[in-house]
Amino acid sequence: LAGIFGDARERSALRMPILLYGGYREMDVPFRMFVLVFRSLFVDGYGTPPSIKHVLDLLVARLKQAGGELRCRQPVQRFEHKDGRILAVVLDDGQRIETGALISTVGKSETLNLLGRIDEPPPGPVISAVETTLEFPLPLKQAGIDSTLVFCSTQPHFEWRMPAEPDRFWHFTVSAADMFDFPEGELPHHLRIGGYQDGNRWLALNDSAGYASVKHSAEGRLLAQLSRLFPALDHG
Repeated sequence: LAGIFGDARERSALRMPILLYGGYREMDVPFRMFVLVFRSLFVDGYGTPPSIKHVLDLLVARLKQAGGELRCRQPVQRFEHKDGRILAVVLDDGQRIETGALISTVGKSETLNLLGRIDEPPPGPVISAVETTLEFPLPLKQAGIDSTLVFCSTQPHFEWRMPAEPDRFWHFTVSAADMFDFPEGELPHHLRIGGYQDGNRWLALNDSAGYASVKHSAEGRLLAQLSRLFPALDHG
């Protein structure tokens, strides 16, 4: 980016959405992920996507058309494999399903675990997204919200780092459901705001009462940021 854009603010404006979307580790993203998200956001555009159910229905129909089989609500014990090829899926109840091909959607680390391999996570803290969703009685445009997605950072100079203080946020995303043309027709006026923090702190909250208290405090800070971005919401 620096070889094309001389203005640091322009580079930050291009990097910020990509890192907020695909940067699960601090400072940077793998180049392949950068290219994928850059194309999705800036080349293909946000578009007017259908609901996730519509997407899943298309995927399931294509899978069945290709001769695939879908098993739901059946916990998997392990994947059997030999010489780099999948042989079978073994369920928790001991049932063995032979297959020559497998689509695993549980994530890289979990898939490797089911293959009997240990995935070494990359160094650095895990980033966690904290989100809250609000429903409004009137269209969001009346509060001045006419964008599908808003990316923002409170840092003077954008860096993909998380604040050291556990009760602070630097980076935010705002998504307005009103701006999507869902095939189901008119839906509730939902506005979602998310903030980013060090995920290891959240993973360490084993006590449910402590987790609820931290989550309540985090939601308060997210709502305060939302009011700063769109003051008209407080008067709607």
